[in-house]
Amino acid sequence: MIEHSLHSVVVPAPADVVFGLVAESADWPVVFPPTIHVDHLERSATEERFRIWATAGDRVKDWVSRRKIDRAARVISFRQEVSRPPIASMSGSWHFTPVAGGTAVDLRHEYTPVEGDPGASAWIRQALDANSEAELASLRVAALGGPVLKFSDARWIDGPAELAYRFIDEAEHWPSRLPHVDGLDLTVGEDGEQRMTMCTIGADGSRHTTTSVRIRLESSIVYKQTALPPLLSGHSGRWVFEAAGARCRVTSEHTVSIKPDAVETVLGSGTTLAQARDFVRRTIGGNSRATLEHAGRFAETAR
Repeated sequence: MIEHSLHSVVVPAPADVVFGLVAESADWPVVFPPTIHVDHLERSATEERFRIWATAGDRVKDWVSRRKIDRAARVISFRQEVSRPPIASMSGSWHFTPVAGGTAVDLRHEYTPVEGDPGASAWIRQALDANSEAELASLRVAALGGPVLKFSDARWIDGPAELAYRFIDEAEHWPSRLPHVDGLDLTVGEDGEQRMTMCTIGADGSRHTTTSVRIRLESSIVYKQTALPPLLSGHSGRWVFEAAGARCRVTSEHTVSIKPDAVETVLGSGTTLAQARDFVRRTIGGNSRATLEHAGRFAETAR
C-alpha cells in the first residue's frame, strides 16, 4: 500500500534562491543534515541520476535516485531506483511558491513499506519526519547564509596512491602522526561507515572537538562533520587520490556553509561574512595542508 507524507515551511528568502539550494544536489551535505555524500552518475540541466549516502535514524543508508528539475515551474521530482529495506519504493517532489515574506516549500513523499515487515511503516514514517523536518529547518539557515564556500588544496607525492590513501584511511593513528590532532576515537558501523570523534589543536593552542561520518570509496574518502563548531552550519569534504605512475596527486576538498548570526559572536563585533569566509578558509585549509604534508612524508618513506 502506498503511503504519503507532507512537510512544509516558509523560508524568508526569494524562491529562486531556495530552489537553487535544493537543485544543486552536490552541495546537499552542507545544506541538509542527513546527507553525507552525493556521487553523480548522470547529469544534465533538467535530469540527473546519483548515488546518495544519508543517515536514517542511527543507520547510514545509500541508494540511487533519479531527479527531474523543472525550473520554470519550480518543481523538483525524485524517485529511488532501488530502495533499501524496510522501504520497498520511494518517490516524491519539492515545490517552491513565492509568498509574502519569502518562499513556501512543500516536500512530499510517496512510499511503500516492505511487505511482511510489521515495523516498516512506522520506521519509515519516523525517519521521514525526522529527516524532512531537519532538512527544511536547515534550508532556512542555508538560504540566509549566502553561497556555500568551496576550496581545495593539493599536493604531489613521490609515492604510490595506495600509501597516501592508507595514511588518510588509518585515522586512528592520526594522534601520533599529526601534530594538530590531540585525540581521536574511530568506530566502524555495520554498514561500513567510519564514525570519528576528533580533538584538534588550533594555532592559538585552543582545542576543538568535532564528530564526522566517513565513507571509503575506491579512489576517495568522503566525510561530513555531524557535530560542528559554532561558526558553521555545514562542513563536508573529500580526499581524492590520483595515481600517476610511481607518483600520485592528493587533493583535499571542502564545502562549507556559515551561520550568519554566529559570525560576530564567534569572531568579534564588526566581523563581516566575507571576513568569516576568509577565516574558515585559512583555518580549515591550514589543517588540510598539514595533513597532506604528513601523508606525503608517510607515502614517500614507506614505499
